[in-house]
Amino acid sequence: MGPPPWDPSVGGDGYPKFLCDVMIEGLAKHLRCVGLDAATPSCRKPQPRELLDQIYKEGRILLTRDAKLIKYQYLATNQVYRVKSLLKHDQLAEVIDTFQLKISEDRLMSRCTKCNGSFIQKPLTLEEAIEASKGFQVIPSCLFNRNMEFWKCTDCNQLYWEGTQYHNAVQKFMSVCNISE
Repeated sequence: MGPPPWDPSVGGDGYPKFLCDVMIEGLAKHLRCVGLDAATPSCRKPQPRELLDQIYKEGRILLTRDAKLIKYQYLATNQVYRVKSLLKHDQLAEVIDTFQLKISEDRLMSRCTKCNGSFIQKPLTLEEAIEASKGFQVIPSCLFNRNMEFWKCTDCNQLYWEGTQYHNAVQKFMSVCNISE
């Protein structure tokens, strides 16, 4: 059968790419928070054939809670996995464990939770962030007097900054991923 396509021995980066169906879109955001490529269906109510087409085209593994989708697993050998857990944190831990993923602290919060895109490599200055946010996103004025780094998604232009919400999320995902400080 050979190694999975994400295995470094066959040119992969060591991490699989996932497609989370509409039943577990919340898991997609959690996977993104730990630095994993996690897409959602390209249409709102996809048919099974559309999901299979997307995983083939994009080289992804379909994650689902829909038992009916498992019957299509014969069409996509080792590319459909039924998530058993109900809660997002438990689902994340299940996927990490099932696929034996090693999540490091530097991967946390490295993908856009909104669109799955990546970030511009260097942080934006406050002035650049204000300019980038015009007509799109409001930066709270309480951040103006702080020495903060801002990050912009290269795909959807969403802005992020290392505030309280960011630090709380990092702590939460360090715990879920068993990363020690």
